[in-house]
Amino acid sequence: MHEKIDEIIASEWLMFDQTQNIGGRAPCQDDLRTFAIMRKGQLSAWDDVTLESYHRDILEAETHDRNLISEKYAYMMRDTSPAEFARIAHLLPTVTDEKLSLIMDILPIFVIWQEELALQYPTAIDKARPIHARDDTPYSVSFETYTKGELMTYSIPTLTSLNRYTHQLLERGHNMNIDILHHMARLNSNR
Repeated sequence: MHEKIDEIIASEWLMFDQTQNIGGRAPCQDDLRTFAIMRKGQLSAWDDVTLESYHRDILEAETHDRNLISEKYAYMMRDTSPAEFARIAHLLPTVTDEKLSLIMDILPIFVIWQEELALQYPTAIDKARPIHARDDTPYSVSFETYTKGELMTYSIPTLTSLNRYTHQLLERGHNMNIDILHHMARLNSNR
């Protein structure tokens, strides 16, 4: 699975590099190492079925010249810059009711996990995004809005798999966001 993760990150990095920002190129678009740590941290916390499905999403996106990273940021604008979003919404794939239902089943769990993470590791996320969408501004995107934007780029099979896995972890009292933080800390210490 490490090979698949590396393939995903290589593809995502190309998409991230090509993403156009309203304010110009962001400094993080020139920081492959941090990007790779963050993405590998997240992808390493997924089960194999979800990872395989997302790998297929990436391959499908490449086949159709879609940039999932650009789409993620565009979907976030729905909440942070509604007027700007209205100008570009027609360029984005439609988010079906089925997809939105899956997202709205997954998203609250990730928000709760992020709240728990903030309580357990306040220093680690002290300078991180605000957690809740209610704190969004055009210049500061919350964890909730960022996660929702990313989920909107996933296929129905990936969302279905992630939803199943998320609920399995929840039933076991396990927090995926803490796993992601631990993966990132380990990867960062190996720099």
